[in-house]
Amino acid sequence: MPTSAVIGSGATVQVETSAGAAAYTALVGVLGVTPPATAIDSIDGTQMDSGRDREFVPGLRDPGEMQITLHHVQSSATDDFIEAWIAASEKRSVILTYGNTQTVTASAFPTNYAPGELTPEGKHTATLTLKVSGSKTRS
Repeated sequence: MPTSAVIGSGATVQVETSAGAAAYTALVGVLGVTPPATAIDSIDGTQMDSGRDREFVPGLRDPGEMQITLHHVQSSATDDFIEAWIAASEKRSVILTYGNTQTVTASAFPTNYAPGELTPEGKHTATLTLKVSGSKTRS
């Protein structure tokens, strides 16, 4: 049976140019992406007749965060775009396209943009963390 495994090569991240614009800018120099992972809150539903075991009910879903590692080139088009997005402090549509053309689309806003350590032998990178807000769409 042939494998259905895919690699990350060819993946892209696109961000709306402004909230509701329906025009997108591709982030340049992406080295890696951690897609958002959904978590579900556990609500303690234990009552007096639960015996000695706690009981739980599922709570709200947290759509998670997305982390993007990219080349950090200060004042590049991508760096300026991210800094402007942070200054605008707004949720925007983000499209993550896997190398096999599957996509995850979500509304998100930046919570952290951290340039990495400068070293003599290493390339300069940055990590952009996005908080997803609301439901994600997979296609």
